[in-house]
Order: sequence, then C-alpha cells, then structure tokens
Amino acid sequence: MAERRTFAVVPTGVGRKDYSENIEYATEPLIRSWQSRYSHSEVVSVPAGGSVVRTLVLTIEHVVMLHDLGISANRNVLIGLYVEAYNPDTGIWAPIASEMGYQKVIMQISAGFPIFDRYRITITNHSSHDLDIPFNAAGIETTEEKYYLAVHVGVP
Repeated sequence: MAERRTFAVVPTGVGRKDYSENIEYATEPLIRSWQSRYSHSEVVSVPAGGSVVRTLVLTIEHVVMLHDLGISANRNVLIGLYVEAYNPDTGIWAPIASEMGYQKVIMQISAGFPIFDRYRITITNHSSHDLDIPFNAAGIETTEEKYYLAVHVGVP
C-alpha cells in the first residue's frame, strides 16, 4: 500500500488568502445610456526650460467627469503636468492634480473630477530641448441635469 503524505503550502503571490470567489467592485468608470465618452488630445510645443498654459472650454450644458490625463515626450527628460478646473459660480481656478515625471506623466482619477465649464492645463519642460508634447484627456460626458440627478438621487 502506498504511503500518503500531507504538506502545508504557504500561500505566495497576489490574491486573496482565503481563495474566495467574491465579486469585487471595479473602479473603472462605466458609461450609461445617457452618457458619452469624452476625449481630447493635442500636441503642445513647449520651449526648453519653459511652460505652456492651455485653457480647454467644454460644450455648454454638459459636465465632463475627467478620469485619465497624460503627457509624454520623445526624450527621457523631466516634464510636468498641472491641471485646474474653473468654477463659474466663484470665478476661481481649483487645482485637480499636479505631477512630474521623466518622459511621461499619467494621472488617473478613479472617482472622476467634474468639469462644468472649462479646465486649464500647464505643461512644463525642465529640459534644455524644445519639445512637442502630446496631451491626452479622457472621461465621461453627460448633461448637467443627468449629472445632478445621479449625484443627488443616486441614479446609477
């Protein structure tokens, strides 16, 4: 008769230690039937050691929930991205995010940031080379009525 042995196996790697099959909520934004995708991209020429500011105006009566922002350069140099949202009620620019990195900067806002009127980006080039830096923004666009209905009433 064959001998039977039992070994304790130490769990390693990524995952749940109890090996359960629970469904977790994803932070990826879902587009509903009354929403549409928002995307904006442009190439910004930034001089050596300088900054360029761009103001992006949205369509009237629409809200954009910004989720992903990014810039990249074709050289391994230090670049920066600063993003602000304009509040038309107060006339104040509110900071959304600011980040620096070598060759690329990627910002992900999992909950999204609502933009009602316009937003402003500042791209900074800390190198000694003039650069053409592509800027990309992605999010979800909806009407103000549907946005406030979802926020205050809780419509999914």
